[in-house]
Amino acid sequence: MKLTGRLLRRRGELGLSQLDLALTLGIGVATLQRHESGRAEPSAMHLFRWAAALGISITSHVIATSEGGAS
Repeated sequence: MKLTGRLLRRRGELGLSQLDLALTLGIGVATLQRHESGRAEPSAMHLFRWAAALGISITSHVIATSEGGAS
């Protein structure tokens, strides 16, 4: 699973709205929507902040993907 898909799924698991997460990250809801839909790529800084806010380790995702453990 792509990292953005994993982040979107985790947001749902936590019961957070797009507004809740956007406010936490200090970005606009429209920006978050573009990132979640794949219409725009988040910067590395935003990606790390997004993952941290949801309790996801980007490092473990990258390692698993490179080892064939995730797609």
